[in-house]
Amino acid sequence: MEQNFFINEAFTIGIKNYLEKNNSNDFITNIIETLINIYGELDIINPYKTNTESGMGSFDENITKFGYSKENLSLFKQNVMNFYLTKENVPNKYFNKIEKDLIDMFFLKVKSVNTTDETFKKFESYLKFDDDRSLNKNEIRRYYNYKKRMLNTDIKYELEENNTLSKEAYEILNYSYDNIMNMNKEQLFDINNKVFDFFKIDQSKEDKYIRLEQAIMYYKEFGKLEDKKEENGYVEFLLLSGFIAISILTITIIVGVLAR
Repeated sequence: MEQNFFINEAFTIGIKNYLEKNNSNDFITNIIETLINIYGELDIINPYKTNTESGMGSFDENITKFGYSKENLSLFKQNVMNFYLTKENVPNKYFNKIEKDLIDMFFLKVKSVNTTDETFKKFESYLKFDDDRSLNKNEIRRYYNYKKRMLNTDIKYELEENNTLSKEAYEILNYSYDNIMNMNKEQLFDINNKVFDFFKIDQSKEDKYIRLEQAIMYYKEFGKLEDKKEENGYVEFLLLSGFIAISILTITIIVGVLAR
């Protein structure tokens, strides 16, 4: 007889464990507890009781209310299920993905509602900073601290004369800034396209320079681009939430002469 699950088997088991106060040390249960810490018990348990995954008053609606995208939520659900199916694997490649997803959800909430130091301490108590299931134990703590630091970061971007990007953008790709400054408009256009492509920045976006600066900051912190969530083909926007919610964000673009 086929069983009916809420979202998937992993979520059903995790919520049941939470309600029955069983397996509190189980990571699947910990995920549910962390979601409840972020969104509140009603937003997680009520959709379970009414079996409402999508639509009005649903699990999906509640999780995305602070700006978490539906695409990323779909991947999060899949990662939770994949972890459940491979939970005996230590380390587990889905562990860090899930922890980072939860951190993203939390900081979207922080940018949307008033929070206190106690809010951060409580959330931190649910994170597994030093768990053996992590592929890289330092990554989760560094990612959390990075997101916290970004809350108080006022990003300004100045487009230099002749439309050159920041010096760091070129140096990461091993381009000489002195050579860049001596390029003509066509050469510079070609190099700039390579920079945007390297950092996976969509140039059709109005905030592409802010996205680029945030991608550079992430690269400097972790020595790599932010991981893509690629389990079913979706690509996560690079730290887009930082642009959306930092209320003190100031964009200053000085457009210089297009040609020397």
